[in-house]
Amino acid sequence: MQAGSLKNRVEIWRFHAVQDETGANVQEWAFFLRLWANIRHVSGSQAIKADTQTESVKASIRIRFNEQIQSGMQVRYRGEIYQIDAVLHDYQHKDFTDLVCLKVE
Repeated sequence: MQAGSLKNRVEIWRFHAVQDETGANVQEWAFFLRLWANIRHVSGSQAIKADTQTESVKASIRIRFNEQIQSGMQVRYRGEIYQIDAVLHDYQHKDFTDLVCLKVE
């Protein structure tokens, strides 16, 4: 994989268990990794649901091969949040991992 194609510096976030002030375990988003990526918006659509305009943006985010990334994590880039729906590893060459994402509103 050519390093020049990975132009976007992104952060990976995951749910992490912490204790709140009452001692109960709660899940919250926590920073996990910072890495280089190539973000491509594959499709987008707009709809009106319950008298509110909504949009759906799907993205494919390519990173260097990394087996630590799992579905359910988030990619954050310039204030935008993408939910990772699927993780596709290149097991043959171990060059890249593709993340199938949906932009969170």
